Parts: sequence; structure tokens; C-alpha cells
Amino acid sequence: VGTVLKSDSVYIDLTANTSLNRNYYRIIGKVNYQCASDVHNAIQLKGQAREEIISVELSWNPYINWKSGVKEYQVWRKMDDETEFKLLQVTGLDTSLILTNVTEGFKHQYRILAISNNPAKDSLISWSNIINLEFIRAIEVYNGFT
Repeated sequence: VGTVLKSDSVYIDLTANTSLNRNYYRIIGKVNYQCASDVHNAIQLKGQAREEIISVELSWNPYINWKSGVKEYQVWRKMDDETEFKLLQVTGLDTSLILTNVTEGFKHQYRILAISNNPAKDSLISWSNIINLEFIRAIEVYNGFT
């Protein structure tokens, strides 16, 4: 997929469409001999706004191959004109969530954060794709004459 310098510690795959595909990655080092990491996957989030029952259904695949495993998944949300995602809920190891009585906001964006169970000070993390869900809410207008 890509090549990086040995001094690089970050690689961003700009060709990946994480909303449509679940992607798997590994690192292969070539110095004096070839070595390879375990295969890791990106988290693919899918969701649906259910207007008729005022709910949001979210589901995602589990992150695989951290040696220490996943400690928890966090659901992050940004609504309407908000500029920052905010932590909405921690789901533990569950890979789905149904939010009921979702009456606030019209445009919702969601993403999932996986946090490793690494006992080190700096845990490993992995973000999912961002999904956009929209509610079309009926606006009731009352007049003062009736």
C-alpha cells in the first residue's frame, strides 16, 4: 500500500475508504532481514437513524491483534454546528449500541475509539470512520389566536 522512511512512526492511507471497506494492515520491515508485524484492522462503524422510533443504531467490528487486547470502546458524537466530538458513552467490549429517545439535534456524526488494554502509560488507540446520520424533525408552530 505504501512505503515510509525508517524514521517515520505514522502512516496515513489516503486511498482507504473506511466507510465502505474494512481494511487490514501490517508493517513489513526490510533492513538486514525481513520481519513483519501481526495484521491489524481498522474499525468500520455503521449506523442508522430510526426516525419513527427516535433512535440511533450503531455497530462496528472489533479491533483485532493488540497483544493486550481491547480495554474498551468509546462512542463519540458531534451534533449540528458543534466543532468538536464529545464522549457520549463507554460500551466496554460491546460492539453495538442503540440510543433511544434521541430528541436533540438534526445532524449527528459518530465515531468509535478503541483503547488497548496496554498497562503502559500510553495506551494504544484506534479511531473508526466517521458516519453522518440525520433526523428530519417536524416543527410545530402554534398561533396565538386559537
